[in-house]
Amino acid sequence: TANFYYNNRDYDFAADTYAAYLRTYPRSPHTERVKLRQAYSLYAQFRGPRFDATPVIDAREQLRALAVQSPQLAAEENIAGLIDQLDRNLARKLYVTGDFYRRTREMEGAAYTFQYLAEAYPDTPEAAMARRDLAALPPDAVASAPAPAISPGYAPPSAAEEAPRI
Repeated sequence: TANFYYNNRDYDFAADTYAAYLRTYPRSPHTERVKLRQAYSLYAQFRGPRFDATPVIDAREQLRALAVQSPQLAAEENIAGLIDQLDRNLARKLYVTGDFYRRTREMEGAAYTFQYLAEAYPDTPEAAMARRDLAALPPDAVASAPAPAISPGYAPPSAAEEAPRI
């Protein structure tokens, strides 16, 4: 049923159905592939940087956990490359958000968002644009913006990391 929804591009139903399968059959030999398809379904729900980023965040976390749980599948499916693509989408989303704050003269919000982007995704083109735009903001807005709390970015799982137990 989940594959039917996925093939018909009903990605929200597909993701929910894959999740139901995982809850019903947690020890199935197909769980890794089901988690992968669920992550693809979540990512396919992302409509662009002007929309909610929840599907990208959920897909990223699902793929990150899958990379830890199944390094062989992660290598076969290039999960690290897909996570990089998701990170680029998140960086683009942050830049669009910061630019919105700048255009609406919410300079502290723009400063915070641009600082967060530059620290969380430093190697992206959006981070370079954010640093450029941050330098153009009024100094008092940059000084009064709270310092962003950065979560650590994706790092490939080490051999010492253990897969989560189901």
